[in-house]
Amino acid sequence: MTPYINIHSHQDDIHNSEISVRNFIIPKDEMLLTSWDYSQFFSIGIHPWFIPTRITESLQTLRHFITHPSCVAIGESGLDKLIATDMNIQKEAFIQQMELASEHDIPLIIHCVKAWNELIDIYRQVRPSSPCIIHGFRGKPELAHELLNHGFYLSFGFKFNTDSLIQCPIDRMFLETDEENLPINTLYTLVSEIRSCNEKLLKEQCFNNLRNLNKKLQVSLKGRTFAGNK
Repeated sequence: MTPYINIHSHQDDIHNSEISVRNFIIPKDEMLLTSWDYSQFFSIGIHPWFIPTRITESLQTLRHFITHPSCVAIGESGLDKLIATDMNIQKEAFIQQMELASEHDIPLIIHCVKAWNELIDIYRQVRPSSPCIIHGFRGKPELAHELLNHGFYLSFGFKFNTDSLIQCPIDRMFLETDEENLPINTLYTLVSEIRSCNEKLLKEQCFNNLRNLNKKLQVSLKGRTFAGNK
């Protein structure tokens, strides 16, 4: 049975009918990592809200954890114009994580707030070989179209622009709960109704999207079974 993919979550509760990618932020969540069940998939990164003064140490920690078989993405990393942290510092941290993602051939999950021009400029400059996923996308269709044309994937949570959701091809789409303590299958049901598509097809495509973006995940999924009734 194909599981539901929850590409980005800050919740620990995982139902056996889904693959939930639990996000950890360095250095904020380092204590949580000591008790994490590493049979479960996770992503890890330096969030622009929590860029440490001594970023070299955090990058070393990041390098350590991204080699783990259950680490399926770097992030969330990115740019945010609504915080006080200098944009040059944000860009430096972001670029280093984008380069790490390419080095280890795993996706990069991106947090971006009102810094889309800067994000696209960095993408053009670095030209990452690894896929980049915009998490919690709420932007208008024009922005969605531009990002898709550049090669980004879009991940939608419970708050989204309906026209952008309809416009996004399902082979470039992910769904997520982020900080919401809600079951991911309810979002799949909502999205399939809005798009007038088969929920099973949507679920299978999101599953294939993640599997195709991460070679480690292809190996990790072999022999695993998932419960579910859809």
